[in-house]
Amino acid sequence: MNPLGEVGSFRLYGGMDLVLFSIPTVKNMGPLWRSFSTGLAGLILLWDAEGEGMVRDLAAAKRDILLKRRVPVAHACRAGINQGACRKELGLKPNDPMFTFSPGDKDAVNEVFYALFGNLVKEDYAGV
Repeated sequence: MNPLGEVGSFRLYGGMDLVLFSIPTVKNMGPLWRSFSTGLAGLILLWDAEGEGMVRDLAAAKRDILLKRRVPVAHACRAGINQGACRKELGLKPNDPMFTFSPGDKDAVNEVFYALFGNLVKEDYAGV
């Protein structure tokens, strides 16, 4: 089940806050995606074994959100997930990164954020 609400926050240099939200991926929640896309800096698509069967819904939510706002996306799944099937469902190219994590794996979390914000400052997203 996809929870709804704030899952964490960071205080960035200069007093700016970065707030992480979890939003449901079910299609009838589309209007909610629009409200969360205001001020959106990027997407982190994260799933585990429970969510593996819902990757199609996650891919649809990603497409809908990206139609409204073009932002970088990081994909991360729990270790042991069938990455090939998930990559195909999400429309990832062979060179698109997909991060794997295990509970308590701080290095994987750092890699995801580094990739997301490294992409955010690239020319492709400037002025979006």
